[in-house]
Amino acid sequence: MKKIRLLCFILFFGMQIIVSNNSKNLVYANMVESENQILAKDTIIKRYRNHNGKMQYRRWNDTKKRWIDPKWIDMS
Repeated sequence: MKKIRLLCFILFFGMQIIVSNNSKNLVYANMVESENQILAKDTIIKRYRNHNGKMQYRRWNDTKKRWIDPKWIDMS
């Protein structure tokens, strides 16, 4: 009976160590992924056009493939 309890005790705490180790690796992986996201910068491109005799520009986020400015901006 004591051997069975000892075996159950060892198995239970052995599993806890494995689960704990895996969760530490998961936390480390999430930290590395977050750092990579912070270090990645967006590429911003200015687009120009001549509209009704006025030069205008608008900023394009090439990384996210969308406009930053909602409208074209007149150049002074």
